[in-house]
Amino acid sequence: MAHEKKLGEILLSERFVTREQLDEALELQKLFPDQTIGQLLCRLEFITETVLGALLDQKGSRQELSEILVQKNFLPEEQVIQAVEQSGHEGTPLHRTLLKHQLLDEERIAQALALQYDFPYVNLGSTTIPAEMNRLISASYAQKRRIVPVSKIGNTLTLAMALPLNVYEINDLSSSLRHKDIPVVARESEIILAQQRLY
Repeated sequence: MAHEKKLGEILLSERFVTREQLDEALELQKLFPDQTIGQLLCRLEFITETVLGALLDQKGSRQELSEILVQKNFLPEEQVIQAVEQSGHEGTPLHRTLLKHQLLDEERIAQALALQYDFPYVNLGSTTIPAEMNRLISASYAQKRRIVPVSKIGNTLTLAMALPLNVYEINDLSSSLRHKDIPVVARESEIILAQQRLY
């Protein structure tokens, strides 16, 4: 909870939220204890995902993937420590090492990444993507970034990504598309299949 308070206090001190807004989110957290203060402030539309992401990155307070794996009992601590060492030796990101050595399946890894970035996890296998989505983002950009546009409601575009883009990339994309983007995390194999169907 120290991390939660810290984020709330940072948002307050940097005037992103008011004391009333923070208190409202803290009240709501009693009903949804599995949601972070950041997520709840976004749900209440007091801050945007972009602001939250920028702050977490800037303050270095984004939780490590290894910590999440242990906390959520995805893997025993010893295995996580070994995997972290292995990813260091191989020079590959932890999620790639876990997949390569079959320590976790793709779905579990995507769920852990979603938790790390405070983004919802979606199963694209059961999602029908409207054909007109292919006009919103070019095939080459989508493939390079491992993203796929999933749906558009009004001015809000839901973007599924295998590895969350950094906050500046999401910002740039929102500006160029003139949409509000909602990032979600999905399995990389499902994103590739969705791209093949869409483009």
